[in-house]
Amino acid sequence: MPPAKEKDIKQARAAADELEKALAGHLFLGGAKPAKEDVDKFYEMFGEHNIAFYRWVRNMASFTESERKSWDLPGTQ
Repeated sequence: MPPAKEKDIKQARAAADELEKALAGHLFLGGAKPAKEDVDKFYEMFGEHNIAFYRWVRNMASFTESERKSWDLPGTQ
C-alpha cells in the first residue's frame, strides 16, 4: 500500500472533526436512529467497498488509549 499523503491525512482529519461536531449529543446524524444521511456520510468517509478498513478502525477503537500506548513498550510484543 502506498504511503498516505499529508494532504489526504489532513482532509480525513478535517472530515472526522466535522462529523464529531455534527454528532455531538447524538448516536447518528439524524438523532437516535440511523438514516440515509448516516449511510451517505459513511460511504463518503470510508468508501462503499472498504470493509477491511472499517473493520480495522472498529478494532483499533475497541482498545483503550492505555492499551494502545502499551504496544510500543519493550516486552509487550
